[in-house]
Amino acid sequence: LPTPSATPASPPQIPTSAETDAPRPDRVAADAADVATAPQAASDHAADAASLSEHAALPPAAPTAPIVLRVGPDGAVAPAAPQAPVAAVTLDAISYAEDGAVVISGRGRPGHAVRVLADGALVAETVIGEGGGWRIEASSLLPGRVYRLTVQEIDGGGRRVAQVETPFRREAPEALAAAAAAAAQAETRGGAAAAGPGSIVVQPGASLWRIAQTRYGEGVLYTVIFAANRDSIDDPNLIYPGQIFALPDR
Repeated sequence: LPTPSATPASPPQIPTSAETDAPRPDRVAADAADVATAPQAASDHAADAASLSEHAALPPAAPTAPIVLRVGPDGAVAPAAPQAPVAAVTLDAISYAEDGAVVISGRGRPGHAVRVLADGALVAETVIGEGGGWRIEASSLLPGRVYRLTVQEIDGGGRRVAQVETPFRREAPEALAAAAAAAAQAETRGGAAAAGPGSIVVQPGASLWRIAQTRYGEGVLYTVIFAANRDSIDDPNLIYPGQIFALPDR
């Protein structure tokens, strides 16, 4: 790691987990990325169709505009303008509901089904709304554990037509409570969070460098975030979607 005072000509190697080297037992060496779906054998199609049949009474997702998030100057994640429909399923955001449930959302082709799996086990599924957006809440994922989340898009014939994957680490209830308290405190200050400390839920594709670039205007200040979150970050090269980091003043 470079020292905080050193400003390299190009960003140091603070890669997303997709850019790390070979997987190790204690690391997830992959980030949110489209995974090419090989043609399925007939048996795979049958299995997919059978699985959908077991969950035939899928409640349609409420028609909503596609959900796209952006990170503001205060580190807050806020909805951006809706985008055009996509050709394959996307995983746009991971956040938490007030009751602590994990909220996973993205876009896809209206009418297709979406399955979310954790380490290969089905977590939840829904139907993509008319607006192209989908949203799932999951309460069964255990705090502190690192999962590989897989989001699959299933067409009307029960075929898996696309999927995307990301590592995910669910935060502990204590961390969620602390983040909620910080947000409430910022709100009582009259919405002054842009000028003061805040927090952020790490999103697929994020790195400390990119978060610092957005929060402070300089990627090299990732060291500020690292120092403030040493209890949560073992390796600054390896952060997980779903983690919550404090974003102090520089």
